[in-house]
Amino acid sequence: MDPEATPEELDTTTTAEAEATPPDHVVLGGLRVPIALPDSYAVRAEITRAGWTNSSRAYAAALGACMRGPRKPAPGRVHRPSVAYGQCDYSPLVYGQRVLDELVGRGIPYWEIQAAGGVCWVLCSRDLVQAGEVAAKEAGFPG
Repeated sequence: MDPEATPEELDTTTTAEAEATPPDHVVLGGLRVPIALPDSYAVRAEITRAGWTNSSRAYAAALGACMRGPRKPAPGRVHRPSVAYGQCDYSPLVYGQRVLDELVGRGIPYWEIQAAGGVCWVLCSRDLVQAGEVAAKEAGFPG
């Protein structure tokens, strides 16, 4: 191994492998935050569609919906937002605003929230496309 190699040169993951393996965490405030798809297809669909209206709030909503772990603060970790999606009348834009305001209020920079939220939004939307492709093939449409 070349001691002066860049991280890109050391990474042997192919593009197809990287795209096939969804991320299991994002970084906020220098800390790894575990993420996973929300269980509800409807929530993923609503958050994805909200991205066409207001990407800033949609990305924050995706981040809040994908974050895992406790909602209570603890040293050395970024806890989930205190507000739940259902408390916002299932409105992704309202939920995104509340998540964004809370995380910024904790001192997490806006750009970090948006970067992490963008990862989560893509994760949610990619799942919808794949599910739609499966449904189309099952219905007999060419794919």
